[in-house]
Amino acid sequence: MLYFFTVKKFCGNKTCAEHTECLKYQCQCRKGYTGNGYRKCDALCNGKKCVKNAKCVHNLCVCDEGYHGDGYYRCEADGFCDGHICSKNAQCDNFLCKCQKGYYGDGYTRCDPFCGGKLCVENAHCVAGRCSCHTGFHGNPFFKCEPLDYCGGKRCHMNAMCEDYKCKCRKGYHGDGYYFCDPEGFCKGVKCAQNSECVDGRCVCRGGFVGDGHRKCERKCICSAFSNAYIKTYDGQFIYHNGACRYTLTKSTRFPDPCAFHIDVIMKSDDHGASKIKAVVVEIFHRRIQLGPGYNIYENGYLHYLPLSLHSQQIHIRYTGNWLLLTTTCGLHVWWNGDSSVMVQASNTCSSHLTGLCGNCNGKYVDDFITRHGSDVSGYPAVKRDLEIIKSYIVTMNGQPINMQCIGTLKKSAKCTLTQESYVADARICGYMKVQNEHTPFRKCNHLYPNLARMMYDTCRRDVCMNFGNDALVQKMACVYVQQMAMECLQRGILVKNFRYHCGMKCPLNSVYSSEVTACPADCMDRTPTTCDSGLPFSEGCTCKAGYYRSGHECVPASQCGCYCPDRHYIPLAKSYTTEDCSETVKCQMVHERPEFRHTQIGVQCHRNATCSLKDGIPACMCLGGLVGDGYKVCQQSRYQVI
Repeated sequence: MLYFFTVKKFCGNKTCAEHTECLKYQCQCRKGYTGNGYRKCDALCNGKKCVKNAKCVHNLCVCDEGYHGDGYYRCEADGFCDGHICSKNAQCDNFLCKCQKGYYGDGYTRCDPFCGGKLCVENAHCVAGRCSCHTGFHGNPFFKCEPLDYCGGKRCHMNAMCEDYKCKCRKGYHGDGYYFCDPEGFCKGVKCAQNSECVDGRCVCRGGFVGDGHRKCERKCICSAFSNAYIKTYDGQFIYHNGACRYTLTKSTRFPDPCAFHIDVIMKSDDHGASKIKAVVVEIFHRRIQLGPGYNIYENGYLHYLPLSLHSQQIHIRYTGNWLLLTTTCGLHVWWNGDSSVMVQASNTCSSHLTGLCGNCNGKYVDDFITRHGSDVSGYPAVKRDLEIIKSYIVTMNGQPINMQCIGTLKKSAKCTLTQESYVADARICGYMKVQNEHTPFRKCNHLYPNLARMMYDTCRRDVCMNFGNDALVQKMACVYVQQMAMECLQRGILVKNFRYHCGMKCPLNSVYSSEVTACPADCMDRTPTTCDSGLPFSEGCTCKAGYYRSGHECVPASQCGCYCPDRHYIPLAKSYTTEDCSETVKCQMVHERPEFRHTQIGVQCHRNATCSLKDGIPACMCLGGLVGDGYKVCQQSRYQVI
C-alpha cells in the first residue's frame, strides 16, 4: 500500500489545503479529489463524492458500520428512517417506513397483522381471526372504536344514547343529543314560552305566533302570497302553485259576524309561464274592494284615488312605504305592493274560524294541507298535494272556474347542481335568508324565526334553480324575496336595515327611501294622522319628504292637495269625478288658491242606443252590443263586418 504525504504549500500568498496543486497562482484540488482547494479537498469514489459517515470501498460509496442508506445521498444511524423511528414489524425502504408483508399500517406508529383478511381499526385488536374493540371502547372494529362515553367523536348528553355513531336524546327528551336533551317545554335548560318549541337550541314561536320564544309568544294570524305564487299560511307552511285562476286566499267562517270577510287573489301567467298575482279582492261590510296593478283601487267596480275612506270610516286605504295598506275597524289588515305580493293579518278572534289557501291559524301547521272539502292531502307528494289544495279553492261560477283555461299544472322542483347551490347561497341571491349566515342584516330575524328563514331560503332556492341562467329574472326574483322577508320580519316586530345593497330603489319626486315608514303617514286627507291604528308595524320603502303629503300616487306640498267629496272620497288636483248615471262630471281645480270642484259636464245623457257603464272603473256612456261610437252622440253599426 502506498502512502502519500502532503505538506502545506503557499500559492499566491495563500495557504493551500491538502491534496492540491498551485496552478496560475490558484490552489486547485488534484485529480481524484474535489473541493475549493483552500479549505478542503475530499477524495472521490469512482468520480463521485461520498457523504458523511460513508467511505469508498471498491470504487463504491458505502455507509460506515452502524449506519444505513445510500453512501452518495445519505447515511443515517441504524434504527432511524429519514429521521424517524419505524414501528414494530416495519422496515426502512428508500427512507420510508413500510410495514412488512402480512401487516398493515402507516409504518411509523403501527403495523398490525391482518385479521381474517380484514383490517382492524385503531383501538381494536385481532382475536381468533376476528377484530374486537379494546376494553373500554365500543363501536365497529372495522370502522371506528372509541371510548365508551364517546359517540361519533363526541360525548353524548347525560339524557342521550349513542345510535349509529350519533347521540340521540332518550324518549321524553328533545335536543341535539350532545349539548342538551331537555324535557318538553325546555330548551338548553331554559323554559320556553307557551306556544313555542325548541329549534336548534333556541325557543322559537310556533307558526301563527310571534315573540321572543322565551317570555311570550302571542297569536298573530299573518298570511302572505308572493313571488311566483307562493302561499305562506297563517301557521307557517308553504304552498306553491302555477295557475291563472281566481282563488280564495282566506275568508272567515263564523256566522253571523258583522266583520265577516272574504279575500281572493286573481292570478295570471307571466312571460315565463309562472303564476303571478294580478289583483287582490277584499269583500267586507258588503263592499268589494279590488287592489289592482299599479296601486289602482276599485270599490264595487269604481276607480278611487288615495287616500281613501269608506263605510263611515270603517275602512281606510293609504300608502305606507312601497305598500298599500287597507285597514278596518274589525282588525283585518291587508298589504299590497301593487305588483305581486300581498299580506293579510286577520284578527286573533278569527283564529280557528278561517279557511282558504292561508289555512285556519290554529297554531297547528300539520293541518294546513287540507282541501276546501276537508280531505287531508298531507301525505301526498308535494307537487300533487299542492295542486289538490289549490284546485279546491278556485273561485267558480255555476260550478265552473271563471276561466276554464286557468287551472294549469305544477312544475316539479328543479334539483340544484353544486354550482347552482353556491350561486344560490350568495348574498346577492338568497344568502341573506340562510340561517347559518352570521353576516346578514336578517341575522336577528333568522335566529328568532329559523323556520320562516329556512322556508324563504328554500323557496328562493327553488325559483333560482328553475330559472338558472336568466340572470335578469333571477336577480328580480331575489329582490322580491328579500323585500318579502323584510316585511315578514317587520310583521314580527323586527326592523331590518341595510338589506337593499343589491336591490336598489329609486324613489319618485318629493319622496325619499326609509326603512322605517310608519303605517300612518301624513296625507292630504289626514295631515296629522288620527284615524290609523298606531300599533301596526312599520314598512320600508319610499315616503314623502317633510312638508309633502300623499295625493294619489304623488307627494305634493299642502298647497297642491286636492278636493274632498261629501262621502269623504278624495280627488287629486286635475283629476275628475263622474256621477254613477254619467250625467255630471266635475274636475278638481285650484280656484283662488283653494282646491274646488268645477263642472266640466252637466246634464249629460247617453245616446238612446247606449248605457252608462264602467270603463276602467270610470262611468262612461257605452254603445250597446254590435254598435260603435262615442256613446253620447253616436252609436251606429260598424262599417266592418266580422266574417
